[in-house]
Amino acid sequence: DKFDTPRRFRGDMPRRERDQRARGSAPVIDQDVTGDELGTEMLEELKTLPTGLTITVAQHLVMAERYLEIDAPLALVHAQHAKELAGRFPIVREIAGVAHYINENWQEALNDFRAVKRMGQSEHLVAMMADCERGLNRPERALEILATNKELSGTAKIEAVIVEAGARSDLLQHEAALVALKI
Repeated sequence: DKFDTPRRFRGDMPRRERDQRARGSAPVIDQDVTGDELGTEMLEELKTLPTGLTITVAQHLVMAERYLEIDAPLALVHAQHAKELAGRFPIVREIAGVAHYINENWQEALNDFRAVKRMGQSEHLVAMMADCERGLNRPERALEILATNKELSGTAKIEAVIVEAGARSDLLQHEAALVALKI
Protein backbone atom coordinates (compact mmCIF):
# COMPACT_ATOMS: atom_id res chain seq x y z
CA ASP A 1 0.00 0.00 0.00
CA LYS A 2 2.69 2.50 0.88
CA PHE A 3 4.32 2.07 -2.54
CA ASP A 4 1.20 2.56 -4.68
CA THR A 5 1.77 6.34 -4.87
CA PRO A 6 5.02 7.46 -6.51
CA ARG A 7 7.31 9.29 -4.08
CA ARG A 8 7.22 12.53 -6.07
CA PHE A 9 3.43 12.77 -5.63
CA ARG A 10 3.31 11.90 -1.94
CA GLY A 11 3.79 15.54 -1.01
CA ASP A 12 0.35 16.26 -2.49
CA MET A 13 -1.36 14.02 0.08
CA PRO A 14 -2.05 15.42 3.51
CA ARG A 15 0.73 14.33 5.87
CA ARG A 16 -1.56 12.53 8.31
CA GLU A 17 -3.19 10.42 5.58
CA ARG A 18 0.20 9.55 4.09
CA ASP A 19 1.60 8.61 7.50
CA GLN A 20 -1.49 6.57 8.34
CA ARG A 21 -1.21 4.59 5.11
CA ALA A 22 2.49 3.96 5.74
CA ARG A 23 1.80 2.65 9.25
CA GLY A 24 -0.54 -0.05 8.00
CA SER A 25 -2.43 -1.55 10.94
CA ALA A 26 -1.56 1.21 13.42
CA PRO A 27 -4.53 2.64 15.31
CA VAL A 28 -6.07 5.75 13.78
CA ILE A 29 -5.10 9.07 15.29
CA ASP A 30 -7.87 11.68 15.68
CA GLN A 31 -7.60 14.62 13.29
CA ASP A 32 -7.20 17.19 16.07
CA VAL A 33 -4.23 15.44 17.74
CA THR A 34 -0.86 17.02 16.97
CA GLY A 35 1.27 15.49 19.72
CA ASP A 36 1.98 18.89 21.28
CA GLU A 37 -0.74 18.14 23.83
CA LEU A 38 1.78 16.05 25.77
CA GLY A 39 3.52 19.17 27.01
CA THR A 40 7.09 20.34 26.62
CA GLU A 41 8.53 18.26 29.47
CA MET A 42 7.25 14.97 28.04
CA LEU A 43 8.14 15.94 24.48
CA GLU A 44 11.70 16.76 25.61
CA GLU A 45 12.04 13.17 26.76
CA LEU A 46 11.27 11.96 23.22
CA LYS A 47 13.59 14.42 21.43
CA THR A 48 16.30 11.83 20.78
CA LEU A 49 13.96 10.11 18.32
CA PRO A 50 13.84 11.21 14.69
CA THR A 51 11.37 14.09 14.29
CA GLY A 52 8.70 12.11 12.45
CA LEU A 53 8.85 9.29 14.95
CA THR A 54 8.70 11.76 17.85
CA ILE A 55 5.48 13.19 16.43
CA THR A 56 3.96 9.76 15.84
CA VAL A 57 4.82 8.46 19.31
CA ALA A 58 3.57 11.69 20.91
CA GLN A 59 0.29 11.43 18.99
CA HIS A 60 -0.27 7.86 20.14
CA LEU A 61 0.51 8.82 23.74
CA VAL A 62 -1.99 11.68 23.54
CA MET A 63 -4.59 9.27 22.12
CA ALA A 64 -3.89 6.81 24.93
CA GLU A 65 -4.33 9.52 27.55
CA ARG A 66 -7.45 10.84 25.82
CA TYR A 67 -9.23 7.48 25.81
CA LEU A 68 -8.12 6.06 29.19
CA GLU A 69 -11.40 6.88 30.90
CA ILE A 70 -13.83 6.62 27.99
CA ASP A 71 -12.50 3.68 25.97
CA ALA A 72 -9.78 1.86 27.92
CA PRO A 73 -9.20 -0.92 25.34
CA LEU A 74 -8.60 1.70 22.61
CA ALA A 75 -6.24 3.59 24.92
CA LEU A 76 -4.33 0.35 25.43
CA VAL A 77 -4.01 -0.19 21.66
CA HIS A 78 -2.49 3.29 21.24
CA ALA A 79 -0.20 2.84 24.24
CA GLN A 80 1.02 -0.53 22.98
CA HIS A 81 1.71 0.92 19.55
CA ALA A 82 3.72 3.76 21.09
CA LYS A 83 5.60 1.16 23.13
CA GLU A 84 6.41 -0.81 19.97
CA LEU A 85 7.84 2.34 18.41
CA ALA A 86 9.72 3.74 21.43
CA GLY A 87 9.61 1.37 24.39
CA ARG A 88 12.91 2.55 25.86
CA PHE A 89 11.48 5.85 27.09
CA PRO A 90 10.08 6.07 30.62
CA ILE A 91 7.08 8.19 29.61
CA VAL A 92 6.06 5.63 26.97
CA ARG A 93 6.38 2.71 29.40
CA GLU A 94 4.53 4.63 32.11
CA ILE A 95 1.56 5.43 29.88
CA ALA A 96 1.52 1.84 28.60
CA GLY A 97 1.61 0.63 32.20
CA VAL A 98 -1.27 2.89 33.18
CA ALA A 99 -3.28 1.67 30.18
CA HIS A 100 -2.66 -1.94 31.22
CA TYR A 101 -3.54 -1.02 34.82
CA ILE A 102 -6.86 0.55 33.79
CA ASN A 103 -7.61 -2.57 31.71
CA GLU A 104 -6.71 -4.76 34.73
CA ASN A 105 -3.83 -6.45 32.92
CA TRP A 106 -1.92 -6.57 36.19
CA GLN A 107 1.21 -8.44 35.09
CA GLU A 108 1.76 -6.32 31.99
CA ALA A 109 1.23 -3.14 34.00
CA LEU A 110 3.66 -4.33 36.64
CA ASN A 111 6.27 -5.14 33.98
CA ASP A 112 5.99 -1.64 32.52
CA PHE A 113 6.13 0.01 35.94
CA ARG A 114 9.22 -2.03 36.83
CA ALA A 115 10.84 -0.89 33.59
CA VAL A 116 10.15 2.73 34.52
CA LYS A 117 11.62 2.06 37.97
CA ARG A 118 14.80 0.68 36.40
CA MET A 119 14.96 3.85 34.31
CA GLY A 120 14.98 5.83 37.56
CA GLN A 121 11.60 7.54 37.71
CA SER A 122 9.22 5.58 39.89
CA GLU A 123 8.27 7.15 43.23
CA HIS A 124 4.83 8.08 41.95
CA LEU A 125 4.26 4.53 40.65
CA VAL A 126 4.90 2.64 43.90
CA ALA A 127 1.23 2.49 44.89
CA MET A 128 0.18 1.24 41.45
CA MET A 129 2.94 -1.38 41.50
CA ALA A 130 1.72 -2.60 44.88
CA ASP A 131 -1.88 -2.54 43.66
CA CYS A 132 -0.86 -4.68 40.67
CA GLU A 133 0.50 -7.23 43.13
CA ARG A 134 -2.86 -7.15 44.89
CA GLY A 135 -4.56 -7.69 41.52
CA LEU A 136 -2.35 -10.76 41.06
CA ASN A 137 -3.54 -12.05 44.48
CA ARG A 138 -0.18 -11.36 46.14
CA PRO A 139 -1.01 -8.95 48.98
CA GLU A 140 2.14 -9.96 50.90
CA ARG A 141 4.26 -8.84 47.96
CA ALA A 142 2.29 -5.58 47.82
CA LEU A 143 3.17 -4.91 51.45
CA GLU A 144 6.85 -5.68 50.73
CA ILE A 145 6.90 -3.13 47.91
CA LEU A 146 5.33 -0.52 50.17
CA ALA A 147 7.72 -1.35 53.04
CA THR A 148 10.77 -0.85 50.84
CA ASN A 149 9.47 2.55 49.68
CA LYS A 150 8.67 4.31 52.96
CA GLU A 151 10.18 7.65 51.86
CA LEU A 152 7.14 8.62 49.81
CA SER A 153 5.65 12.07 50.16
CA GLY A 154 2.49 13.91 49.19
CA THR A 155 -0.04 12.17 46.98
CA ALA A 156 2.22 9.14 46.49
CA LYS A 157 2.21 8.52 50.25
CA ILE A 158 -1.58 8.80 50.48
CA GLU A 159 -2.05 6.37 47.57
CA ALA A 160 0.42 3.96 49.16
CA VAL A 161 -1.48 4.03 52.46
CA ILE A 162 -4.75 3.26 50.67
CA VAL A 163 -3.16 0.31 48.86
CA GLU A 164 -1.60 -0.87 52.13
CA ALA A 165 -5.02 -0.83 53.80
CA GLY A 166 -6.42 -2.82 50.90
CA ALA A 167 -3.62 -5.37 51.08
CA ARG A 168 -4.09 -5.76 54.83
CA SER A 169 -7.81 -6.20 54.28
CA ASP A 170 -7.04 -8.88 51.65
CA LEU A 171 -5.04 -10.67 54.35
CA LEU A 172 -8.01 -10.31 56.74
CA GLN A 173 -6.01 -7.90 58.94
CA HIS A 174 -8.86 -5.43 59.23
CA GLU A 175 -7.62 -3.72 62.40
CA ALA A 176 -4.21 -3.15 60.82
CA ALA A 177 -5.93 -1.75 57.73
CA LEU A 178 -7.79 0.78 59.88
CA VAL A 179 -4.60 1.76 61.68
CA ALA A 180 -2.83 2.28 58.35
CA LEU A 181 -5.55 4.68 57.23
CA LYS A 182 -5.16 6.89 60.32
CA ILE A 183 -2.45 9.21 59.06
